[in-house]
Amino acid sequence: MSDNKSAKSYTIDEVAKHKTKDSLWIIISGEVFDVTKFVAKHPGGCDPIMNFAGKDATTGFVGTHSDNADKLKTQYKIGVIKKP
Repeated sequence: MSDNKSAKSYTIDEVAKHKTKDSLWIIISGEVFDVTKFVAKHPGGCDPIMNFAGKDATTGFVGTHSDNADKLKTQYKIGVIKKP
């Protein structure tokens, strides 16, 4: 991933538009992830991710996932949430 791509910032409203299996974004700790290609591969099934589709998934991710999952998510990062 390029530095340019990781520097892109999105509003919460922009992320909220991506809430289907065809375009699925989530927020974790202020970072935005496009997990569209990952949702079907999620070891816990689609539902846990779909519950947070287009929203902040920090509470569902932190403390629940392994260090390996934390490293894996970096490949899906597309940006950060814009600061108000």
